[in-house]
Amino acid sequence: MTTGSSVYSTSIHHFELYTEGFSVPAPSTCTSVEAPKGEFSVFLVSNGSNRPYRRKIRAPGSAHSQGLDSMSKHHMPADVVTIIVDEIGRVVSVGDGITRVYGLNEIQAGELVEFASGVKGITLNLENENVEIVVFGSDTSIKEGDLVKRTGSIMDVPAGKAMLGRVVDALGVPIDGRGALSDHERRRVEVKAPGIIERKSVHEPMQTGLKAVDSLVPIGRGQ
Repeated sequence: MTTGSSVYSTSIHHFELYTEGFSVPAPSTCTSVEAPKGEFSVFLVSNGSNRPYRRKIRAPGSAHSQGLDSMSKHHMPADVVTIIVDEIGRVVSVGDGITRVYGLNEIQAGELVEFASGVKGITLNLENENVEIVVFGSDTSIKEGDLVKRTGSIMDVPAGKAMLGRVVDALGVPIDGRGALSDHERRRVEVKAPGIIERKSVHEPMQTGLKAVDSLVPIGRGQ
């Protein structure tokens, strides 16, 4: 199976894919595809068309369940070469920049998600039935029932000298009109802090410029 950056799978739930009626060329022939529990989207990408076939289905055992094999009964591209499975959830409530989403059973803490409006967010709290997501930007375009898609990636941002002098948003995307960043690396936002022994001791004072503060509250650089 051909995979892309947006493809992910779980090792818990397996769904059989019957290639009857698909005409999938070797070596792309696939007899099974792994997918998350709950509601998800399936994209069948044809190498003869830039418009992928998309169909939302539900996992077996849920209401109105539909197996992947039943998709062969519908009109499919004749040369399917890529199968992409995305886990999706639905917005239960939204307010004050926080959304509660149901259905993202395999999501990770700190993972980026994308709403139907294109706005992105980061997973904050993982609960038994729902997850709370912080919205990056305005939540006015998000409403109850909207679809939310996992990205499969933990939040990271660009880092390095390419960032010097640039104006970026919370995700590190340039907003200064000077084009994309070049020659940069990406680093996780949440990382484990170095141990006390590994840290360099504070040995240089930092002056605030206010004599009252500097005389009463000495501050060490790096403290």
